[in-house]
Formats: sequence, C-alpha cells, structure tokens
Amino acid sequence: MSIAPYDNIKLAFGGTIQDTPFLCGGYFTDHRFEYSKNVDIPNCYALNNDGNWTHSATLIRSRFGASAVVINDSLLVTGGGTFNATDENQNFELLAETELVSLEKSQSFVSMPNPIMYHCLIKINETHVLSTGGYNLRDNNYIVTNSTILFDFITKKWTTGPSLQEARMTHGCGSFKLGDSTILLVASGTWSDQGEDTRSVEILNTDEWSKGWQTAQKLPLTLRMFSILPSPNNRGLVATGGYNKAQDLCNANILRFDCTDDKIDSCQWKTSPKTMLTEGRNGHVALWIPETIKTTKYPSPDYF
Repeated sequence: MSIAPYDNIKLAFGGTIQDTPFLCGGYFTDHRFEYSKNVDIPNCYALNNDGNWTHSATLIRSRFGASAVVINDSLLVTGGGTFNATDENQNFELLAETELVSLEKSQSFVSMPNPIMYHCLIKINETHVLSTGGYNLRDNNYIVTNSTILFDFITKKWTTGPSLQEARMTHGCGSFKLGDSTILLVASGTWSDQGEDTRSVEILNTDEWSKGWQTAQKLPLTLRMFSILPSPNNRGLVATGGYNKAQDLCNANILRFDCTDDKIDSCQWKTSPKTMLTEGRNGHVALWIPETIKTTKYPSPDYF
C-alpha cells in the first residue's frame, strides 16, 4: 500500500495523467493550535514507479471539495472551497475559478458561472465535460442544485445542460460505454442543506441529449462523498467507500454497476463478492494504479 503525502487528508481530487496517479488539494486538520484548525493543501503529488508520492505541481488556489477530470494530459480542476486562514470559526469561501494542472505546473482556466463545491464533473469526451449538481452560491444564496453546466474546450464556454431530476451534492458520477453510446450517471448524495440523503440514480444517454436525465436502479444504500471509477473495460462503473448516514459509518464495500447487454435495463448494482476496502472511508480519491508502479498486491481488474 502507498501512503498518501499527508495523514488524514480529506476531500482531495485527482486523476491519472500519462499513466501517473496524481493527487491534488484537499485539507487536513492541524491539532497544534489552541483550537483545531483545518488547513487547505495547495500541493499536487504524483505516485512514482517506486510507489512513493512526490511533490509535483502547485495549485494556484488551495481548495477542497472540488471536482476534477483528466483532459488531454491535464487535470481540469473546478470549483471547491477554501478556508479563511484567519477565521477561528473556520468559515470557507466557495470558488468559481478553475485550473488546468499538468504534472509540472498549474495555470488559470475559464471560471465557472457561479461559485460551487461538492459538485461532480463527468468527462464526456476530449472536448466536453459536464458539471452536475453541487452546493452553489447564486444570488447571495447557498443552495443544493439540480443544475448541470457543459464546458466546451473548443469554444472555451460554459453553457446550461439538462437539469437533474433531483438536486444533489457530495454525490458520485461517471461515464461508461453501452454499445456505441456514452452513458452519464449520477448517484446518491445529499439532496438538501439539512443533510438528507438519497439512493436515487440518474442516467443520460449522450446520443439522446434532448430526452434529459432518466431514472435508473437505485443504490442499495445511501452514500455521500464516495468515488466512482470506470470499470477496466469501460463497460460499467465501480463505486468505492462513502458515508452512510443511516448507519453512521464509512462504507468499505465496492459496488459495481454492470450491464449484461447493450440495453440500459440490463444494468444493475452489485456488491463485489471477492474484495472490500481494507477500511471504510469517505471523502477519498480512488484511482486505478498501473502495473508498472510497485505497490502491495492489489486485486486484479479481473475481480470486477
């Protein structure tokens, strides 16, 4: 197992750039002060072939609760929150700024229409990404939103996307192939600022954009702050961890969203029968690790 660069890091974000697992931002709690203090992390770390994390790029704005995807060998980092370092009450500011982060450096990019955090970014292809849901600052009001916004890398513009059926934040999201179609998925999360969670799942077929989001099979339990990865063959999804409010515990299960044929009705959530996380966790980052990197033995993708 590779040890993260900080102990007890929370709400970081990352991706795999040129076969290199890459981790940025988040925060940790520093107990050296008279009162415990949450500290933003501005650094990004790359996992080298020896299985060690090394400092790589540095974010322009330290942030946590952001959402990111890899596009053209860079990590697109969007939104998030940043703590006020001088505020003993640990209030935080929502961000609209975005950054493009390579293995060496970060550069400012096109800001989002509104400050937002706890949203979930889905890569559609190499020219389009979709931001879904989140905790939004709009007209001086904080809301859990059902909005989506589409970014076009050719025009460099954000435009309104199809609204989710249900507002949500701290949810999971991802995309996978179903036949020749690309399917977008959002799952679970929190639907109100009072912390009420949902098991609902919504899908969007990018070939049928005008039909909007459709309901899919619900998760077997409510989850927030969990991570979704494409399956190794990109024909389904793998969900790890998350916090379950009903049981007040961090989930250690690994869930699969598997499809038996090219029809969406054949897709179901299943608990992986052969493996679980070594410990329950939430607010984490999950990445596939290339075989070239030396780590403790992990289950092979054949498990999924």
